[in-house]
Parts: sequence; C-alpha cells; structure tokens
Amino acid sequence: MKNINLLLLLIVLGMGSCTTEKGPYINFFGTKASDTSYLGNIESAQPRNVLIEEFTGASCSNCPQGHATINSLDATYPERVITVGYHINDFPQANPIAGLSAYDFRTKQATDIGNVLGPINLEP
Repeated sequence: MKNINLLLLLIVLGMGSCTTEKGPYINFFGTKASDTSYLGNIESAQPRNVLIEEFTGASCSNCPQGHATINSLDATYPERVITVGYHINDFPQANPIAGLSAYDFRTKQATDIGNVLGPINLEP
C-alpha cells in the first residue's frame, strides 16, 4: 500500500510539472502577408555534363546497341557526354576472344568498381 501511494504521488507530481506549450499565432483569415521568397530573378539553367559508365566486353551481345545509343547521345549533345567503358575480370563477356582479340582491356580498377556496385547482370 505504501508503494502504491508513493507511485500515485510521483504520478501526480509528474503531471503537475508538465506545462502546455503555446504555439505561435497564425492569422488564417486576416490580411495576406507578402512572400518575397520568389520575387528575385530566376537563375538560368546551367549546362551540365553527363558521365555514362558502361560495363562492356569483347563478346558482349548487347554492347553494340549500347555503343550506338551512347554515340547518338554524344552526337546530339557534343562535349556534354563523357563515356567510360569498364572491362572487368571474372565476367565472361569481357574475356578477350581467342585468336581475334589483339588486346586485353580488363583491369583491376574496373573489377574493383564492379565489385563495389554489386553483381553485374548477364541478362539484357
């Protein structure tokens, strides 16, 4: 009984210590306040460059269509499109074709970027 009385006393004291906070006055029906946030000149659009990163390979079946799309974007927006092609290790489509490929473009840096981004989808 003594514990219950103590608990009730603490609850009553705790409730009494709370004060109701009064928010700011907002006049919904009075005169309209003028908003000067958007009265200045609007800035003109700034030209921006686009970076396109693609994972590609010597035996990639979809890569020629992707290259054509990127080339058309580059022709439409000259000097605004920057393209980077990654040839990664452990990706079957990036392996050089035996007897046809003169160079092996696969690099450790490209493989590291591919590992950070996650698994590369082999399906179109």
